[in-house]
Amino acid sequence: MSSVDLKALGHKNNGNIGMVRNSLMKEWDKTVPNPTMRAFLLTNLGEKDGEIFWKVNLKAIKSCWNQITDFPAELSGRVFNQPVMFVAASDGKYLGRSDLPSVRKYFPQAKIVQIANTGHWVHFDAPNTVTNLITSFVLDKSFDPTSFADVKEIK
Repeated sequence: MSSVDLKALGHKNNGNIGMVRNSLMKEWDKTVPNPTMRAFLLTNLGEKDGEIFWKVNLKAIKSCWNQITDFPAELSGRVFNQPVMFVAASDGKYLGRSDLPSVRKYFPQAKIVQIANTGHWVHFDAPNTVTNLITSFVLDKSFDPTSFADVKEIK
């Protein structure tokens, strides 16, 4: 995202954010093969007075990446012993079987569920399922994630 010259691309497309998005959808075809993901990333584009810009602070994200993605050391050894739910993507890489011992260590009452046919942004790929799943978890003391056709519990 940071390698894109938005100023030049904006001028080339007369400051039309829709045209810039369409251009990047085509340009990113190989680097971001999933069109839904490309469209989602491009929602971070903004436009003001014909100038196209990123709404997110890419420099800050890049410079603080290790702090953003690292687990806070001050939480080591602490436990949250209340019900909590982790929602994982079936096609995601961020919550796998190797992570389960750590999750259970910090959250012994965790329900870990996986939604079928979803990538990293499960809320984007399956918004209704995520909404219904969270609503049921919050409101129903006898919550059973397996009552959802496209959800399985990971134990």
